[in-house]
Amino acid sequence: MSEPTAPDDIRGDCDPAPSGGTGTRFGAVLLSGVFAAATVMFAVPAVAQAAPSGVLINERSYSGTARCVTVRSFPLRLRVVNHSDGPARVYLLPGCTGGVTKSIDIGKRASPIGASVLLG
Repeated sequence: MSEPTAPDDIRGDCDPAPSGGTGTRFGAVLLSGVFAAATVMFAVPAVAQAAPSGVLINERSYSGTARCVTVRSFPLRLRVVNHSDGPARVYLLPGCTGGVTKSIDIGKRASPIGASVLLG
């Protein structure tokens, strides 16, 4: 008595996929998709970022020149980042009075004590 044989479509002796078949095409499509995503990911932030302007005081932006900004009613430590066209001067008291405690140059940051800032 002979052993039964499996039909041709489920035997283990099938031909392997020819080279250059669907596996290679899938890899090429996947690789090109990765390159496209990387290009967009690195190109968009450079376009979306605008140059900062004004003065950042305690993480709040102020713009304009030659104007006094009262931040507090009494002196405390301020976080100041100057992106304006001139120096920012921190005053001890509100209304830009009481003397300058710190002058912050263009592009610099400082944490002086004060209550108001004269935008440069």
